[in-house]
Amino acid sequence: MDHWALDQNFIDSDKRFGAALLVALVVHALFFAIYFTGDKPSPPPPRPIELTLDAPLAAKTNDASPTPSDKINDKVTTQALASAAGEQTNTLQKPKSGKGITTTGNNGITDTPTTNAAPDAFNRLNEAVSRSLKTGFLTSKTVNGPAGDYLSRWKRQVEAYGNDHYPEDLISQKISGQLILAVTIDKEGHVMDIAIQHSSGNPKIDTAARRLVQLASPYPPFPPALAARFDQIVITRTWQFSSGHGLTTR
Repeated sequence: MDHWALDQNFIDSDKRFGAALLVALVVHALFFAIYFTGDKPSPPPPRPIELTLDAPLAAKTNDASPTPSDKINDKVTTQALASAAGEQTNTLQKPKSGKGITTTGNNGITDTPTTNAAPDAFNRLNEAVSRSLKTGFLTSKTVNGPAGDYLSRWKRQVEAYGNDHYPEDLISQKISGQLILAVTIDKEGHVMDIAIQHSSGNPKIDTAARRLVQLASPYPPFPPALAARFDQIVITRTWQFSSGHGLTTR
């Protein structure tokens, strides 16, 4: 009987050990299943475009106010327009001798075709017309008033378009860099000019910035208070493209 009792205790001990081992294996299996199949943290969303304003390179007044010289621009511009227009007229009326074809009709009247106006005259005329437009410059201090309100609307529109149309080639090739753009907008919200004041040194970045500005247009028309003061505004910003799918301007 004693021998049988010892054997029975030995068997019970083996069963308890086997049961404990089975429980341990089940617990570890559950642990690893939860660890490897649990929800993994999602990657952070791409950084949105953050727009901050950079003052134009030339000295401008705050809140898109005209410079003192704007008070005499009308008189100077009128003189420039008259001079350029007169020069253009003289060029058309006085062709250079020895050039062109002269023909004589049946009535004996000699017809001498006029030559084309000199390009310099046209250039001066275009410059004079441009100077006649009242231009406002939005600076880093343009935060209040009609100019500040318009800048906020323009900023939201560029941000929305830029986030939805970030250049794929810049992402895939991990291209980064920055440039300075000066964007001229008329009172109807149309882009009149996009000038690169400082290149990034990479044509793909320069082209991407210009393309984003152009394709995001037209922008909102000027509010009446702003349109009464300016025919166009210039917004100068530093555009920074990062390889981590981020665009910031400052």
